[in-house]
Parts: sequence; C-alpha cells; structure tokens
Amino acid sequence: MIHNGFKRVLVAPLDWGAGHATRCIPVIKELLAQNAIPVLAGSKSVLARLNVDFPELEQVHLPDLEIKYSKILPAWLAVLLQASQIKKVINKEKYLLKGIVPQHKIDAVISDNRYGLRGSGVPSVIITHQLNLPIPKSLKLLGFVAQHYVNKMLNKFDEIWVPDISQTPNLSGKLSQIKTRKKVHFIGVLSRFENELTQTQFKYDVAIILSGPAPQPEIMLQSILQNLPATVKQVVILSGNKYPIVKIREDVIIHWKINANDNEFSSSLAAAEFIIARSGYSTLMDLVQLNRNALLIPTPGQTEQIYLARHFEEHFGCVVMDQKHTSNRNIIIKSEILKSKTGSFSYLNLNENLKITIKEMMKKI
Repeated sequence: MIHNGFKRVLVAPLDWGAGHATRCIPVIKELLAQNAIPVLAGSKSVLARLNVDFPELEQVHLPDLEIKYSKILPAWLAVLLQASQIKKVINKEKYLLKGIVPQHKIDAVISDNRYGLRGSGVPSVIITHQLNLPIPKSLKLLGFVAQHYVNKMLNKFDEIWVPDISQTPNLSGKLSQIKTRKKVHFIGVLSRFENELTQTQFKYDVAIILSGPAPQPEIMLQSILQNLPATVKQVVILSGNKYPIVKIREDVIIHWKINANDNEFSSSLAAAEFIIARSGYSTLMDLVQLNRNALLIPTPGQTEQIYLARHFEEHFGCVVMDQKHTSNRNIIIKSEILKSKTGSFSYLNLNENLKITIKEMMKKI
C-alpha cells in the first residue's frame, strides 16, 4: 500500500519512562532519510517528547501502560501483580490497530516493546533487546512460563530488531543471545545523541539522571543527596519531574534540568565530573554513544537492570552500587574508580545496520 509515492510507517514506543521514545528518534530520522512518512503513536507523554524533535509529524494516541513500582515490593513482583493490566493494554492495542491502519493509511508498523501492535494486514516489527528474560533462579518455573509467553508474542511479529551490536561483548549480554532466529536483526545502538561528549572544564561535581516509573526516581534521588561527599558542591539533576528535596547540606547547590532538550542534556553531562544513573537499557545506550561511564544504581528488584549494571561493570568500565548500600563512603570510592575508566566505549562499532535494515523493510512493503 503506497500513497502519493510515499510509504507510511507507524512508529510506536512504549511509555515505560522516556527511554523508549528517545531511542526511536534515530529510527524516525532514518525513515525520513529514506523518504518514508513516519506516523507517531503513543501515550500523551511519549508524543509530547517526540513532538520536540518532530513537531510536523502526524500523531496517534495509544493507551498508557501506567506501570508503577512499589516502595516496598521488588520491581519484578510489582510488575507481575500488574500483569492483567498489561494484558488489557496489549488487547486494546490490537483492537485499535485495526482502525488505525486504514484510517491513517499505514503501510508498516514499528513497535518499541508494544506487543499488541502487529497484524492487521501490514508488516510489523518489534524493537526489543530482551529476547531472554532475566528471571531469578529461585523463580525458575515462573521464568519458564514468562519466557514461553514472550517467545509466543515475539513470534507474531514479522521481524525483531535488537538495538545492540553484534560484536562480543555486546551491550545487552545474554538478554539478546539466541541460537537461531531468522527474524532477528541487530541494528546497532539507538541513541538520540550522535557524537561523543567533548570534555570541558567541569561545572558540576555530579550529574544525576533520573528515569523509570514512580516512586523509584525520587527514592534514588533522596538517597544520593543525603549521602553526598563533602567535596560535592554543584549537582545537576536531569529529570522529567521536579521532586522535593529533604536533608541536604546547605553548601550544596542544585541545578534542575527538567525535560532538557538533547543539547542541554549532553552539555550538562559533559560539564559533570561524574555521572550517577539507573541502568535502564536506553540510558546505557546514551552513555555508550556519548562515551561516558557512570555510577549505576539498578532499580531494586528490577532483574534486567541488575544484570545490565553488572554486565557493564564487567565489560565496559562502569561501576555499580546497590541502592540499599548508598552511603557517603561508597559514593566516594565509586567516583574515584570512575575517574580512571572514562572512554571505555570508544572502540565499539555502534551504528551497524539500522540504515540497511530499514531499507530492506521498505522493499518488503
């Protein structure tokens, strides 16, 4: 189905934090470069973020996933308890797509972790790095059931695009390791940033990147601010929201960057002596693209982030600290280690096959 000579491709990121939206930016740019017309789909927050870079593109609203983490329960259990809600959203996506395709004259669908957006008579692609779920050994039976379900869902897509490199060690480690799967294409690192950071004179002692569902970003922030070393005076916080601050030294100056654009975001990181962040995969890809290491604090109980943090510590020179072990002493030790490890990603071939993969997809439409 081609209209006026241009193929229309629905691009739909998940709304689990801003990372899924930002990592779709290079996909959208490549579609435009190949004379396709991207149609953006997602929740209100996702569309607001993409509108910053692509205000001229058509938008379609999709339901929010609205996953919430708990202050008490581990992340995997909080998600499990919301499984019925996730299933409802997937079913609603399938229903809505049946109307979206003819109404918006869609020729193909690229979904970033939205498992309901496939079928309806057009080729469908899913972007994900989690082909293998990181389930704790103590939950082996649950892991087997969950993995079977994920495999079943993935197999309903025409292609699976893994935002990772094919060389070893890769960024997602065992999460994307497979024996054979013809549908799988490794497309390289997906990041909104295009160049490495240029080292500048440091304006900030620490940059803190907050990400992920509530309430964990605020919990991490308060834990860090209450344990800042005495040498830390200037702190920049990059976040989608502003949180109240309690129990912080009077000599510490906080610089908030709320919903910073790409230039402001990257310049803030370039001006920080060291970075503290979650180990969400989109955040990690941004750090790799910018060639900056970080002190990684995985979301408690989020098994994927725990695995990725350890993987990056082992292979790429980041350092890891459990949130429950946040202390003045640990932050000092980790920051000193980081100073000797800057630039661990510069040898990686980051942008491998995105252009080729999209070109081949366009031929099939």
